[in-house]
Amino acid sequence: MRYRVTWDPDAFRALVGIWTAAGNPAEATESFDQIESILSRDADQQGESRTQNLRILIVPPLGVVFEAFPDSGEVIVVDAWLIRPKRI
Repeated sequence: MRYRVTWDPDAFRALVGIWTAAGNPAEATESFDQIESILSRDADQQGESRTQNLRILIVPPLGVVFEAFPDSGEVIVVDAWLIRPKRI
């Protein structure tokens, strides 16, 4: 099933902040494109389930929380964050 991906305004603002802070904005942009592509196909089966109808998807260096609505074919990204590598 195909899904239309939309972003909660707060999640999109967080994403813009991530791009600004990212040491490698091109890598964040590539991750964003992959997330959009993954969530546009069978979003209700992607990532891992969390509480209620929320799911989490990680495509380094980004992580997102989203909710899929199979009846309407829509997925809404409700949170996004940058995954920073661990320092040893």
